[in-house]
Amino acid sequence: MDRQRVRQLVYQYLVEEGLALSAMAMKDEAEGSGDASEEDSVTALATSASSGQLLHLLDTYEHMVAAQKHSDEEATKESLTEMAAAEQQSPHYCNSELDVFEDHHSGNIIACCLTEDGQLVSGGADRVVKTIKLTGLPDASVPVGAPEEAILRAPVLCVAKHPTLNLVAAGDMGGQCSVVSLETNEVVCTSPKKHSKYLVRSQWSPCGTVLVTASYDKTLNVYRCTKATNAACTLIHATTLSFDGTVECVCFCPTMQPSQQVDQGDEVTAQANNQYELVVGVRNDCRLHIIELHVVTSPDIGDAGPGVAVGSTHFINMNELHDDYVSFSAMDVALSPSGRFLLVATDKHRVLLVSRRARTLLAVLYGTTNDEYSNPRCCWDSSERYAYATSQSKEIIVWDTTTQQVVSRLSGHTGVIRDMAYSAALNTLVSCGFDKSVRLWSHLDAI
Repeated sequence: MDRQRVRQLVYQYLVEEGLALSAMAMKDEAEGSGDASEEDSVTALATSASSGQLLHLLDTYEHMVAAQKHSDEEATKESLTEMAAAEQQSPHYCNSELDVFEDHHSGNIIACCLTEDGQLVSGGADRVVKTIKLTGLPDASVPVGAPEEAILRAPVLCVAKHPTLNLVAAGDMGGQCSVVSLETNEVVCTSPKKHSKYLVRSQWSPCGTVLVTASYDKTLNVYRCTKATNAACTLIHATTLSFDGTVECVCFCPTMQPSQQVDQGDEVTAQANNQYELVVGVRNDCRLHIIELHVVTSPDIGDAGPGVAVGSTHFINMNELHDDYVSFSAMDVALSPSGRFLLVATDKHRVLLVSRRARTLLAVLYGTTNDEYSNPRCCWDSSERYAYATSQSKEIIVWDTTTQQVVSRLSGHTGVIRDMAYSAALNTLVSCGFDKSVRLWSHLDAI
């Protein structure tokens, strides 16, 4: 609901309740704004519309909330219990700036990640994928040697480390994905030109045999990765998935059925069998698209590499009332360490906590400042107790998921934070942005 409509409803309520002084003050402030049309619109509703509209809306809302709460109560009870169990985990989160690399690129830095062995990878508007080896994490940051560079054809918009090999998939503004070897710092493979607009996301499957790329051309391309080593690979286009809006984010998850009593062993088995759910966020869509993917590694395929079978698609409605009204878009999505929850950063002042098992919204985390022009990022702490998200206030907001309260605001960036990633292996958070810096965050101070 727009703000003008809200002011109309409030003014009508004040008049009908006999709160003349408050109504007069509201009218005077509307006059003081210098917008006569706004003043007229605020006062017109009090005489031209049916009475009690604000109370009617509130009564309707309470009824809908009560009905939805009753239907979701049993489905979410177990998920909330699991989330509360995270309170027993370590009370430490990244709350201190460990190191900063100023002017790390000649242009804005748009993407970053930190590998398990301490290689800091970043990409930016200068078309460079830069890698620097660090030791001592998470207690210290000691560079080993000079940074290495690989130059792409277009500005770099995203980077994703291969789960097992020293390869990084870098998507660029030209709509292609280049695979860079961290051993040779050379581009060893480039995806076929399938996207007609710039490529905003690249993501490896946990088994490392499938790569997906997402673009603002409203498509998601799936590639089979064959003959992969630390210094080589081949990408073969498997299929293209189309959507009604631009694709903003994508995330691989182990398969989980909503009615299934899933424990950690079940999830590991599903992942070992290369059965995944691909979570996709689309602009101007209140739903997360959940696409079933099965990677076939039958010996019959031979040198052609793994096959990819696309199964059915279902959805998770991110609205509290499960209605179809679109007031925000999912801009980033992150899978929790246990695989049971999703963290969703939106282009509004909220981050969502979603249950994969119940396929429903569990909680809304407030504290960020983001709008439709933002590109927020989010990630989990390894304990699953804490969550991180970027804000247009040039801060990283930290929540305790068990209480949904903000516990810290990480300040240091002087420009918009464009990307962020957490390394569970090194207990270190990395961020980058339009101030041309890359920053490392750790839990140096006791909490």
